[in-house]
Amino acid sequence: MLPTMTEFERALDIPHLYFCRLRNLRCRCANGRPLVHRTYYAAEAEVEWNSRRYLLYMPFRREMVAHIEELELALAGKDLPFFCHHQIFYNEMLVDGDNRADLILQELPEGVWLKDSCLSTAEVSHRLSVLDTQMRRVGFSHNNLSPANIIYDKSGVLRPMRYWYASLSPDTKDDTFATGVAFAEEEACRLRVEDIELGYNADATSYRGRMRDGMVRFMEGGKVGFYDEDGRVAIAPTYNSAGDFEEGRAVVADEALKMGAIDKSGRTVVPLIYDDITFDVEQGLFFATKGPLLCVIDYCGEIISQQSYDADAPTDPTSQDPRQHIEVLDTDDESRR
Repeated sequence: MLPTMTEFERALDIPHLYFCRLRNLRCRCANGRPLVHRTYYAAEAEVEWNSRRYLLYMPFRREMVAHIEELELALAGKDLPFFCHHQIFYNEMLVDGDNRADLILQELPEGVWLKDSCLSTAEVSHRLSVLDTQMRRVGFSHNNLSPANIIYDKSGVLRPMRYWYASLSPDTKDDTFATGVAFAEEEACRLRVEDIELGYNADATSYRGRMRDGMVRFMEGGKVGFYDEDGRVAIAPTYNSAGDFEEGRAVVADEALKMGAIDKSGRTVVPLIYDDITFDVEQGLFFATKGPLLCVIDYCGEIISQQSYDADAPTDPTSQDPRQHIEVLDTDDESRR
């Protein structure tokens, strides 16, 4: 059985208990929790290991490990400015009992994602043309060259990431590069300040994010609010920090760093009284901690279960996540959503 997102997050939170050779890695966090993203092929997190930055992948499909192996073997020893190498760690992550999962590290160059760069249309077009030439020279194809999958490194080179979409094929499609050019034309010369909650540009007091679930998060005067789809202020900037909306809910925090959740009208769904809170989109449930209490809260803000636990207790790895000890009742009942 392949590991789950929850197991990956848990391992990143306490790497010395769940990893073998990667015990001393540090994961990029948001609101005190590992920042993990999910794609169709893998879960991923940005980590630092042995003073270098990487993307750490937990594949959801077993054939992805073999796919990366094949790419590395075929391109070994070649001078490829755009290529970001991998290390494969077999049986690296403890899942449950004696079961272990393979993990993959991909080097993360110093630079910014193309989607967050301030390159002009002409600059993006030129660099994509150079990348196209480099890739065709070795028959390398990447079928998802969106600006969110390309690093603009400090030397000015565009470097694709996430090689689940890559193959050794001479027919790199022109429309994959058209995606990047179209993005540049839309966003040309527009300055984008990174989201301080995700660890970038910590001195910034203003930014505007991208649309998520019909809402755009923004910061003004050091406070976070939301625009609606028409660009109107739907929720005034009153929060110390906030996550993006998902399924009509956003996690927010006040000046005292107490956390809760709101809906798209700005109504408080979960009161801002918790030390930490996460929203499980698939279940429609919030998991919140307040002192020694772990609470399970439904989509409408009703507490459906709570239990005391000792967060500092030195237990074995399989018991570190207190969520697994809580019986959640009626989570399939649509009336709770």
